[in-house]
Amino acid sequence: MHARNVAGDAARFPAAVVALFALVSVLAAGCAASAHDQIEPHVVERTTVMRAAATLPVLPHGRSSYRHDRMVSVEGGRIHLGRRVISVAPLRADEAVATRGGTFFLNDGELWFTAAGRARSTGFEHVTHVVASPDGVFLGFVDRNHGPRLSGDDPVAAVVVVDTRTGKVLLRSYAGMGTADGRVRERYAQTTPTALSFRGDALLARTSSGRWRYPLDGSRPSPTG
Repeated sequence: MHARNVAGDAARFPAAVVALFALVSVLAAGCAASAHDQIEPHVVERTTVMRAAATLPVLPHGRSSYRHDRMVSVEGGRIHLGRRVISVAPLRADEAVATRGGTFFLNDGELWFTAAGRARSTGFEHVTHVVASPDGVFLGFVDRNHGPRLSGDDPVAAVVVVDTRTGKVLLRSYAGMGTADGRVRERYAQTTPTALSFRGDALLARTSSGRWRYPLDGSRPSPTG
């Protein structure tokens, strides 16, 4: 038997064959890495952020010669208070109420105040309706942009009553409005929370869970059926 010359045999392998072996080794390593990536995918954890309720702004206020029998109407950029006409152009007055602290009006859902020939924004938006008490002291509406909320959803609405003589909030209540559960936008799309009217010593409002009564003395609100 003859001893095999391994070194000689290796020398006789073509260079292309050696390169092919190297390529196969690289591809095998790549496949192994790909399989490993498929077995252990990256996991992205999502964090839900709860934003607390914000402090309500103090409303502008002034002095007004309020009369409970004065008719209030709007026409484009003009507010009619009996025979008196207030121009708020270039803003538009969609509706308005007269109070002892001045005149409030809605411009495309934003609550504005006007007195002494000047109009000022109040910091409240998405307001659907604003009402005044018969004596002109209190202003009532539903706040849609200062309540608690989950990230990606709308804030929880709150019934708000303001003393127009001072601009300070007398009542803020989330009763009947639901909780910050991530479905607020969907719930309010079906039933928009809206202030309705003052009746006696309470404000009536429509909520996503029906009509509610909110006493001005701060006692517990209750559904009215």
